[in-house]
Amino acid sequence: MNEREELNSNTNLTAAQEALRDLWEEHIRCEFSSPSTENTLATMVVDAYVNHIPVLTGGVGREELREFYSKRFIPQMPPDTEMTPISRTIGNDQLVDEMVFKFTHTIRMDWMLPGLAPTGKRVEIPLVVIVRSWRQASPRAHLLGSGVGTGSTRLDRCGHAPCRGR
Repeated sequence: MNEREELNSNTNLTAAQEALRDLWEEHIRCEFSSPSTENTLATMVVDAYVNHIPVLTGGVGREELREFYSKRFIPQMPPDTEMTPISRTIGNDQLVDEMVFKFTHTIRMDWMLPGLAPTGKRVEIPLVVIVRSWRQASPRAHLLGSGVGTGSTRLDRCGHAPCRGR
C-alpha cells in the first residue's frame, strides 16, 4: 500500500468525511495525474478560491481560477513533481493535508517561485493544504478551495526558502 492509500484507509470516517476526502482526491487527480483546468474547476464551487499564502498566487472565482490553472499552475508543473503525504486530518467540513512537495526546478513556476528562472535543482518544500466544504449535502458542488502554505516566510527571488534543495 502506498503512502496516499494508507492515508485513505481510515475506516472510521463519516459519509461526509468520505465524500470530502474522495472529492479532494479527484481534485488532485485533475491537477496532477490527468491535468485539466476544466476538470479541476468542476470539483470546485463557482466562487471558490485558491491562495498559495507564501507567494500570494491563486485566485478567487471561476474566471480567476481558470486563468490561474490554465496559464500558471498546470502548464508550469515540472514533470517529476511528486507529493509525499505526511498527515491528513478530516473533519465534517474541512480536510487538512500535510505533505512534502518535491520537484526538479526545470521550468518556470511563477505560481510557486515567481520570477525565478529554472535552476535545475531538486527542491523539497513542506506544504499544508486546507480544503473546505461549506455544505454537507453535496461536497462536489461545494468544495470551496484550498490554501497552501509552508508555514514560513515567502520564497525570495534567489530561491532561498524554508525548503531543501539539492
